[in-house]
Amino acid sequence: MSRQAKRTLLQRLRKNLKHVIPPMLRTKKAREFAPEELQELCEFTGLEPEAVKEYLSRKKGRRISNEFDWLNPKNAPEYLWFYRGSRTYLFAADEAWDRAVELTEPGMKCLDFGGGGGRNALAMAAKGAKVYYVDIGLINSAFTKFRARRQNLELQVLDPLVQIDGRWVLDTAEAAKLEGGFDLIVCDNVLEHVHDYHLVLAKLAAALAPQGRILECTPFKREKAYLFKKKEQAWDIHLPPKVPMLEAMQACGMRRGEGEGLWERSA
Repeated sequence: MSRQAKRTLLQRLRKNLKHVIPPMLRTKKAREFAPEELQELCEFTGLEPEAVKEYLSRKKGRRISNEFDWLNPKNAPEYLWFYRGSRTYLFAADEAWDRAVELTEPGMKCLDFGGGGGRNALAMAAKGAKVYYVDIGLINSAFTKFRARRQNLELQVLDPLVQIDGRWVLDTAEAAKLEGGFDLIVCDNVLEHVHDYHLVLAKLAAALAPQGRILECTPFKREKAYLFKKKEQAWDIHLPPKVPMLEAMQACGMRRGEGEGLWERSA
């Protein structure tokens, strides 16, 4: 094969790989961590900067998947316990979701549902909104409360432990519903981690103010299992949807709003 033919073949392979390999699995430039982000994590955890960077960079043994595989949940209670007690999710750091911040206006009552490390909640609070945060994770919730105090931001952290029929249960959506009256509920990369997410959506819809909206980004697809033809586990970090998103939203009286992932009341 000539050199030109080899070059042409390589070009075709590269072009095809762009379509075959999902974007999230392609090689990415290492993210630069903001000094303030590192400082907050070091202060909260008591770890040295290099140790924090290992978690942020997801070095081997410091990944969310490593912790998940170690616990190896077999049912819904064990699955919830993973998220309740996870340490590695604290380091799933990222910037605030632009769309969530853009839709936030001063004075609005907003909820960051399953808010992780609080990036969206803090950004919305900085815009002057009345922000509530709820997450099943003990460490994430404590970290978000610490960050709000450190940044002098007003933020209400809801307790996911609620009493239903005389029994205390972990139910973040019920906690949101009990508070209620939200103008905007943000679900940023969270519903794909929720068992029976469509039932959770029904409670979130009930927690909205009359003109309230839900903004969601929900990547259900399990990319690695799809690409490498691996057998999917019944309980995985991402769960397959039992009900399509549109059907789930329509069932709780919601319709598509303006732009992807935005939902508003049907009537």
